[in-house]
Amino acid sequence: MLTGIDVAQRTSRWRKILQTKAECKDDMVAVSIRGKDILGFVSVGPQRNEKLRLQGFSAEIEALYVLHAEQRIGIGRALLRKGADHLLQVGHQAVALWVLEGNRPARAFYESIGADQIDEREDERGAITLKECAYGWPDLNKLASRR
Repeated sequence: MLTGIDVAQRTSRWRKILQTKAECKDDMVAVSIRGKDILGFVSVGPQRNEKLRLQGFSAEIEALYVLHAEQRIGIGRALLRKGADHLLQVGHQAVALWVLEGNRPARAFYESIGADQIDEREDERGAITLKECAYGWPDLNKLASRR
């Protein structure tokens, strides 16, 4: 799936996402930059999954990405804190995210910073079925910088 991504289409899609997020107080994208290089980013907003919303997770970490060479030096934690701080400011108290079941490093990272696995699902993407796990923080303060 990843090798089939069209860079021009993805760039256009992210322009639209950033424009939409700029218009909604709940949404936010934060980027970690060194010089001219983007090292990682986080995107947060209102919870899109009804089942998780009904469990009290009103917010979602929609995307978190850190370049492989830049992992394990605190960038991911800093980005998550920034996202959590924003979500608290706009009134959210709990947050969740989805991660591929087979992505053990990411799952271990979320568990190491206090997330609990709260759900599972299968996501059909054409001929591909993705198995995903939801992780959540019922108290955003534990993820934010204001502990």
